[in-house]
Amino acid sequence: VVTTHTGHVYAFGSGDAQPSPAAATTPAPVPYPSPRGGFALLLGWGDGRRAKQLATADDCRVVVLETDSAAVSEARNRLAEEGLYGRQIQVLHTSLSDVHLTPHWANQVFINDLDGHGSAEKVLSTVLDTLRPFTGRLELRAEDPQRAVLERLLAKRTGYARDRNGDTMLVRRLNAPKGADDWTHEPGGPENAFASSDRLVKWPLGLLWYSGDIDRYFTPATHFQHERNPYPLVIDGRMFLITGHYLHAVDIYTGMYLWKTAMPRTPWIETYYFDTRYYGRATERHCVLAHDLFYAVTGDKINGYDTATGQLRTEIDVPARFHAAVTDTRKTQD
Repeated sequence: VVTTHTGHVYAFGSGDAQPSPAAATTPAPVPYPSPRGGFALLLGWGDGRRAKQLATADDCRVVVLETDSAAVSEARNRLAEEGLYGRQIQVLHTSLSDVHLTPHWANQVFINDLDGHGSAEKVLSTVLDTLRPFTGRLELRAEDPQRAVLERLLAKRTGYARDRNGDTMLVRRLNAPKGADDWTHEPGGPENAFASSDRLVKWPLGLLWYSGDIDRYFTPATHFQHERNPYPLVIDGRMFLITGHYLHAVDIYTGMYLWKTAMPRTPWIETYYFDTRYYGRATERHCVLAHDLFYAVTGDKINGYDTATGQLRTEIDVPARFHAAVTDTRKTQD
């Protein structure tokens, strides 16, 4: 199987089979941005309506784990005919007990069928870990015989809430994993210690996600990806970085690119384009992160950007007594 820079995929094998007309006329794909709805995990294909709704109406990338080979073939064929198979929906012929799922990545989990996936307690424990902190949702039929198992598991955990919506039991993951900590100032926190109290990051480290969409938006690539430390700030599962005059937001649990916004190209901001000091102190950047706003000094003003959308929400004048310090820093950088 060979892929080309034009977006075509060629499959070579023995025999004299000819390429289908569709293969010769398929246009090159358009670069696919991060899905607005995030990622969804389904146990069991069911009738397929839920998977297709998530992929189309909710703009999710959907992963379906199905143990029945006939159901897998039927689902793949139907999705291929509708142009949904591959990037938007993947149907894997496997059980949850045979795969190792990365934690924290699923914005939504739906359980259509637990048959063949292993013991109910182990399966439900795994999918609870798979839910993304702050926004993850798990749906289970309220009359499902495994509901009692789920209730027992939730009683042993913190940071989850459960509700009933009609005939559906809804579980929401509300908080970061126990032991996680934020990085709200460029030197770590208000104490300028260049450290946090995080207790989750320990050796040996493992892969959580590939960069993918993130690298497409950080330009110029070599400068901001390889030559200069980005000094990211983190809060509530989101990472914020400045490259040049752009502010970016990324989901730390999935690597999903959330948004970018342009800051005013003041002399202060322009220094981001030529300052390549490997060992410079990040405190000279003057960025601070709160739950609702990202504050950035842009010169004689401090701009506050909405952490959820990137919209400019407030502008604060730098007090006059600090203007001299701002001007002196500009001269030093120039």
